[in-house]
Amino acid sequence: MAQSIRPLRSAQGAFVSKKAFGNGTAKLIIALVVLGLGIGGGIYFGLRELTPADMPKSKSAIAPGPIQEFDSVVVNVAGTNGERYLKAAVALELTTPQAKRELEVRKAEARDIIISQLSSMPLGKLQIEKGRDELKQGIQRAINDLLMQGKVERVYFTEFVIQ
Repeated sequence: MAQSIRPLRSAQGAFVSKKAFGNGTAKLIIALVVLGLGIGGGIYFGLRELTPADMPKSKSAIAPGPIQEFDSVVVNVAGTNGERYLKAAVALELTTPQAKRELEVRKAEARDIIISQLSSMPLGKLQIEKGRDELKQGIQRAINDLLMQGKVERVYFTEFVIQ
């Protein structure tokens, strides 16, 4: 006895074969849909949790190098005839521990370089970010010329007051 295929009317009015959605096929389709939703959800939540802040950027972003701090210095601002002064404290991020040890030994020379750089900058440049960045670069270059066992990676102003 051959089974006859009877057309069924679906909710939308189209005719659907009863045999087309037998037990095995329906289970397979449902399993694929559930699997697809699971994979899609996993990818979505996985990417949502992994933000750019979590991704490693560079060695210096993960672990800064050794820091050498210098006490505050007060210098006359260039071009003000002694009427304005700058009080600043500087910290240097170095590439190696050897550079930090060398800088500790040569601290007086480094401090003199910092004072010279700070006092040579005119007031107009000290008051704008671009001028302060230029000052940091000047300090970095001059101290890098002094060092033999490493370099200055970054210069930070830990105090910066113009009066």
